[in-house]
Formats: sequence, C-alpha cells, structure tokens
Amino acid sequence: MPSSSPAFRRRAALAAAAASLSSLAGCQTLDRLSGSPSRFRRHTRDAPVDGDRGPWPTTRGGFGRRSFADRDLDVTATGRVDRLAPASRSQFPEQPAVGSHGVLALVSALPSDVVGDGEGAFTGTLGVTTGGVRTLARRGVGSTVAAVGDAAILPGESGVVAVDARNGAECWRFETGTFPTLVGDVCCLEAGDHLYGLDVRTGTVRWAVENVADDDSYGYTVDAFAASDDRLFATRKHEYDAPSLVALDARDGSVEWRGDVDRSGWPPVVGPDRVYVLSASGTLTAFSLDGTREWARALDLAAPPAVGDDRLVATTASAPRSLVALDPATGAELWRTPVAADACAVPAVTPRRAYVTESGARTPVSIAAIDVASGERRWTRSIPSTADDAGSLTASAPALADDGLVVAVVGNDAFASGRGTYLVA
Repeated sequence: MPSSSPAFRRRAALAAAAASLSSLAGCQTLDRLSGSPSRFRRHTRDAPVDGDRGPWPTTRGGFGRRSFADRDLDVTATGRVDRLAPASRSQFPEQPAVGSHGVLALVSALPSDVVGDGEGAFTGTLGVTTGGVRTLARRGVGSTVAAVGDAAILPGESGVVAVDARNGAECWRFETGTFPTLVGDVCCLEAGDHLYGLDVRTGTVRWAVENVADDDSYGYTVDAFAASDDRLFATRKHEYDAPSLVALDARDGSVEWRGDVDRSGWPPVVGPDRVYVLSASGTLTAFSLDGTREWARALDLAAPPAVGDDRLVATTASAPRSLVALDPATGAELWRTPVAADACAVPAVTPRRAYVTESGARTPVSIAAIDVASGERRWTRSIPSTADDAGSLTASAPALADDGLVVAVVGNDAFASGRGTYLVA
C-alpha cells in the first residue's frame, strides 16, 4: 500500500521500533519510595504528547473510545481492502485503536517468524502503518491502549508503558495498574485496591485514591473507566447494596456523585449530555452528567451502545440479531434492522453511518454500512481473503481511521490464511 494512502494521509510512518523495551538506553529515574505510589514509576524521557491528537481518543463512547468520529468517512460500496498486519490465532478479536501514527493492534501468541523480533511468540502491541509493522511493547494482561499526540500508552508486562509511537522508544512506565483512560493530560488507571491519575507526559503520580466504597468493599470498576472532558465514570465489579455507578473528578480522583444502578458487567459509555450503564440484567440506565437519573429501560443488548450525534446504536443479544437505534433522551427505539447472527457487539458510528462487522458459516467477513437516520442498509463490503476460511474467523468491531475502517480478523484454525488486521477504504 503506498505511503500516500488516504487513510493515513495525516500520519507519518513509524521508524524502526525497539525489539524489546526491557533494555533501555539513557538515564532513567526510578522512584522507589516505600509506601508511596511513586515507587511504581520509572521515567526515561517525557512522552511526546503534543503532536496531532486527531479525533482520537474521543471522549464519546466507552473506555476504548474507538466507536465514534464526528465526521463521515469516504468509504463506499466499492474500494480497496488492504491487509496491514498479522492477527492472533484466537477466538476473541481485540478492536484496533487508531493514533496519530497509525494503528495500534493488540495481538497474542504470534509466532516469532511472523513478528521477527527474535524473542519467541509475541503477545503485545504492534504499531501498524503504511510503512510496515513494528513491535511496540510486550505485555502480560490488559486490552486497552491509549493514543495521545505522538505517544501511545500500552499494557506492559506489569502495569503500563508509554512509548514514542514514531520509533518505539520507551518514555516512562508505571508498574501497576491497567486499562489506561485519558482525560485531558491525566492518564487514569485501575490497580485493584487503588485508582491512580498520572501525568500523561511524565508518568508522575498526580493523585492516588483507595478503590473502596462506602461499605469498605473493593470494586469501583469492571476493567475500565469511561470519561467526559473532566470526569471519570466507573461501575462496580460486584453486587453491592451501595450505588454502583461512580463519577470521579479526574483532577484529584475525588468522588463527585454516585448513581443507583444494578450490577454491571460493562464500563459505562458517555455521550455529550449523559452517561449510560448497561446492567447484567439487561437494563440500560441513563444519567445526566451531574448525576440525575433520567430513564431506565429493559433492553436486549449484546453490549452498551455506541453514542452518535442524536442516536444510541447497539446490537441486540438474542436471535434474530438486529442493529437498533435508541433515542438518547428517552431510550425509545427509533429503528431496527437485521444483521448477521455473529455481528460484532459494538458498531462504529459517524454522523450519517453506523458500521458493523459480520461473518457467517459460508460467507467471508464483511462490513455493513447502515444509515443512522433511517436504519436502511446502504452497502455491504466483504474482505475477499477471508472467503476460504468462512465459518472459522471472527471479526472485531471496526475502528475508525481517517478515511477507512480498521478491523481485526482472528481464528483458531492454524491453517486459516484470512487472519489479519485489515483496512477497508
């Protein structure tokens, strides 16, 4: 794919990344104050966070912040499909993330000959651009990445690591916590019994609070936050009598308000005027950003909705599967359109279109474009190289790039040649 590809026209190519970030050159600062959260921080250089921030990450939507863009894409029923990178031999695809220097793809157990870093099977984050694929960070657990300026904050072997996405150089790491969520210049982490707010440039701890509720039970968050411009929103891990939605001030971690909702298996999602929580029992509840409960509806949703300009768009859980649009002010259903039985749980939304991936037992992986206003299916695009592996592949939710959609396609079949990270443009 040529370097002038429209989907990356604002993005420079990644320089050669370090094969392993465990060996670092240059001076490092390692804070090890006993009992202080600073003991988890290791600083090599400031992260380059002042570059192009694009529309990513947006504060609209859930913790991944990959499912909404405030402008439409120039993607039609015809165009090209490019395989950008390999993908995992897995049943569970991770939605890619798009940063100012290309795509951040989370992969697991890629063979060493595929990655080429000489350190055995690779689990971690790949930096993907028109110039090729580079390994950015190996990791243990965690599935959330954050892009900010020319930097990326990624899951590490323990905690998180901030790297320069242009060359893979480590900037700082924080050796506890996971699921980084950005609110302005604060990177927020959940670390079991504590929540942390870090300076996104330096990794310095701005605040640390105990992750305990009024009844002294642990568990504000499932595995991530959602965020508005200045607040964090989180749900409890377990069933408690106390209110399970919590709004935190991102400047200091203090609790601003609590909302009374049932136990949830999902983080909240955030829109321009409301925060939404899908409970484990299937009730979607809407709160104003200042904590007023506005409505609650029992709905058959596979996951919390994506938040558009004037629609919530979600995939239903039960057969026959459908894509539905809801009124954000009331939760009332506005339209419903059929999708494949294995459609992705969370669509990607722009002002005029909702995009959903589909795959079937006899059909290749495809992307459907749905009119947000009417629910009409405008077009369906297949990924031709997945046709021979029909029935053995699963596609992630699409991520929105400059002028295209990025999709991870995975599968457990060792002989499946259709696995990969694809750009549909």
